[in-house]
Amino acid sequence: MEDYIDALLQEGKPMPDIEEFLEEKKSECFAFPDRWDQFCHYLWSYNKPRQKLEDFPHAPLNPCVESLAYTHLKIKEQVEWAMEAGIEERAMTYLNASNWTKKVSIE
Repeated sequence: MEDYIDALLQEGKPMPDIEEFLEEKKSECFAFPDRWDQFCHYLWSYNKPRQKLEDFPHAPLNPCVESLAYTHLKIKEQVEWAMEAGIEERAMTYLNASNWTKKVSIE
């Protein structure tokens, strides 16, 4: 995935800000990236020594049972963490390139 992200970054396409990005995902009922655990590992691989694991905004253990608003809040927190780590563009590129899970309601 790293090479793919590098290639996308080389294209120089502007990334939307996190608010716009999540609003678009919300309008399509997309809740979270399919491999959210891999996204977390990807972000953490850019960890700086001063950052502690307990400060990292982890994904919910079972995001399928969480609300759309909650999963998007956790993603936003992760992108904010990435911003502090200096990798916001990499994080947004990763999210933009990921497949997403749709939230379905059972009535």
